[in-house]
Amino acid sequence: MIIVQALPIHEVSNIESVNTLSDSKNSKKIDWDKTLHFDHLSKEQKSKVINLLNKYDSVFAQDISELGQCGIVQHEIHLTDPLPTRQKPYRVPYQLKAEMKRQINTLLDAGIIQPSISAYAAPVLLVKKSDDSYRLVADLRKLHSKTIPDKFPLPNLNEMIDMLTGAKYFTTMDLTSGFHQMLLHPNSTHLTGTTEFGLFEYKRLPFGLRNASSSFQRLMSLVLNGLSDLQIGCYIDDIIIASNDFDQHLATLELVFQRLITANLKVKPSKCAFLQFEISFLGHTVKEGKVLPDSKNLKYIKDSLPPNSKKKVRTMLPDFSRPFSIFTDASKYSLGCVLVQEDAPTGFHHPIAFASRKLGPSEISYATVEKECLALVFAITHFKNYLYGAHFNVFSDQQCLSRVKTLKDPTSRIARWFLTQQQYDYTIIYKPGRLNFMADYLSRATYPADKQSDNTNSEEVHNVNAQFNVFNFSSIHELIEKQNKHPYCQNIKSKLNSNFAFSPKSPQFFIKDNLLLRKNNNMSGRHKLNTKLVVPQSLVPQILHLCHDIDAVAHPGLSRTMRRIQKNYFWRGQFRQVKNYIASCHECIQRRGYVKHIQRIPTADFPFQKCAFDAVGPVVISNHGNKWIIVISDYFTRYAEAYPVKNSQSSTVAHVLMDFIPRP
Repeated sequence: MIIVQALPIHEVSNIESVNTLSDSKNSKKIDWDKTLHFDHLSKEQKSKVINLLNKYDSVFAQDISELGQCGIVQHEIHLTDPLPTRQKPYRVPYQLKAEMKRQINTLLDAGIIQPSISAYAAPVLLVKKSDDSYRLVADLRKLHSKTIPDKFPLPNLNEMIDMLTGAKYFTTMDLTSGFHQMLLHPNSTHLTGTTEFGLFEYKRLPFGLRNASSSFQRLMSLVLNGLSDLQIGCYIDDIIIASNDFDQHLATLELVFQRLITANLKVKPSKCAFLQFEISFLGHTVKEGKVLPDSKNLKYIKDSLPPNSKKKVRTMLPDFSRPFSIFTDASKYSLGCVLVQEDAPTGFHHPIAFASRKLGPSEISYATVEKECLALVFAITHFKNYLYGAHFNVFSDQQCLSRVKTLKDPTSRIARWFLTQQQYDYTIIYKPGRLNFMADYLSRATYPADKQSDNTNSEEVHNVNAQFNVFNFSSIHELIEKQNKHPYCQNIKSKLNSNFAFSPKSPQFFIKDNLLLRKNNNMSGRHKLNTKLVVPQSLVPQILHLCHDIDAVAHPGLSRTMRRIQKNYFWRGQFRQVKNYIASCHECIQRRGYVKHIQRIPTADFPFQKCAFDAVGPVVISNHGNKWIIVISDYFTRYAEAYPVKNSQSSTVAHVLMDFIPRP
C-alpha cells in the first residue's frame, strides 16, 4: 500500500472552502421527510437537521453514477510471484446475458472499469441477492492465493462501543459502494482483469479483493484523522457519531460532511440514520446510557428450549482484542453456528453469540456437504461485523469443506456460495462431531412450531414440496392449474369426479385437495412413499432437470434416473422421454467414453480416393423427423460434411455418399 496524494484534510474552518451547493452532482433532490424519520425531534430541531442535509447535499450519492473518486490512498496489490493468473470465462445463462451486459456497461459509464489488454484474467458471474437483483462478482481466488496480506489494523470494536456509552444522539452513515470510490494504483489495475464480453480491468477498488478492507480503513483513518475526541468512529465504510448535545452533534456532523466532500467521498442516504436516540451498530443496540447485545444475537437462544445438562451451558465473554472463530454444523432440518474466542492458555473456546435457522423445504433435500457449506455461509454472513477484515478460523465436522473451497466448477451451487464469501480471510479446520457440540446443539435443538397460517394453501404447498421434492410454487393453485390444463389429467379428474369404474389393472388415481395423485404400487427401500405426483407435460422438463442435471445427483444413467423419477412422479411416456433427455444431455455426451482401437490410419493419394463415414444416433428427433446424423470425411483433403437423416439404412447411406462425392 502506498499513499500517492496528501489532500488538505485537516480541520476545515471555512465553509466556503468546500463545494457544497454550486458544484453538487446530485441530479435528484432528496426528500428527507420520506427518506428519514425525525418524529422524535422537535419541529425546530427537525428544521435544523434538514437544512444541514440540504446544505451538504453534494455528499450524498443515490446510485453508482454519482459516486465520488478519492485519491488520498490508492490500493496497490503486491504478489508473491509475477506469473499471471488466467481463467476462461464462465458460461452465462442466456436469460442473464442482458443483465450482465447492462451491469458491465454501467461500470464502464461510471468509470469503475475500463477495457484491458492485461495478461491477467478472472471470470465473472452474477450472484442473486436477497432482493432478487443480481451482483456482478469476479472470481479472484487465484489472485488471492498469491497476494501478500496487508496487516493494517482495523479499529478495536470494544473501544468503539465504549466510546458510545453515555451519549444521547447517534448518527450512522454508510458510504455508497464505498470500495468503488477508492482508486486502484495504476501498477495494479492490470491484475484485476476480468473476462466476459471482452477483457476489462478495475480502475477502482473491487468488492471481494483481498486486503480491500485494510486499504479502505487506512483511507478513512486519514480522512477522519484528529476527530476521535469528538466521539466519531469509523469501521471500514460505516461511520458513527455520538454526542450529548443536539447543537454539538450538528456541528460535528457538519465537520464530517466537510471532510467527506474534501476527500470526494459520498454516502448513501437510504442507509443513514441522523440524530437517533437508539441505533444498531456492529452487533449492538446503543441508546442513552446503555449498550446491549443486538436482540438478533440472543433470539436463537431465547427461542430454543433450555439446555438440560451443565455441559451445554456456556458463558458469553467477548474480547475484541482477540481473534474470532466460528463453529458451524448442519442437521437434517436446521443450521447452527457459534461465534467464539479462544483462551490461549487453556485452549477453551468461549462462546460470544449463537445463531441458527430452519432449512427451507427445498434446502432439506440438499446433500450433506451442501448443508454444511450453507451453514458456513450463513455463519459468516450473520457474524460479518465481527469477522470482516481479519483472519478467522471456521471449525466444521466435514473434512471435505477445505477441498470444496477450491472448486473450479462455477455452475456448482457450492462454488457460487464460496464466491460470495471470497472477501473474507478464513481457514477451514476439521473438528470431529463429538467436539463440535455447541453448533451441533443449535442445529438439533427443538424449536417451538411456527404459528400456523390461516391460508391452508401455504401448508399444502409445503407438504407437496417436502414429499415430492418439487420446485417452490408460489401457490398450490399453480400446480393444480397446470394439471387442469393438461388433457390427460383433465380426463382422469373428470372420471374420478363422476365415479367412473376403472379397471382393476389400471393405475389407482385419487384426488386430494384438488391435486391429482397416484398410488405407488412399487414401494421399496427405506424412503418409500405412498403416492406419486401426476406430472403435467409442462412440468416434465423441470422434473428431468431435477432428477438428472443438478449437482447433487451428478448425471446418473438411464436406470438410476428412472428409479429416482418413478419413486415420486408419474406421467405417460416416461421411459421414452427420460431416454431421449439423457441421450441429448451435453455433459453426458462429453463424458461418455468410447473404446478406440489403435491401428494404422489409411492414406489416400488424391481427393475422394478414400472416404470414411459414420452414423451418429439415434438422437432426439428433429422437427423434420430426422434422428440420425451421417458424417462423411475425405481422407486426402479432410473435407467433411454431416447429413441429418431419418434412418441409418444402407439405401439412405448410399444416397448420402452419392451426394458427397463430386461427379465428373
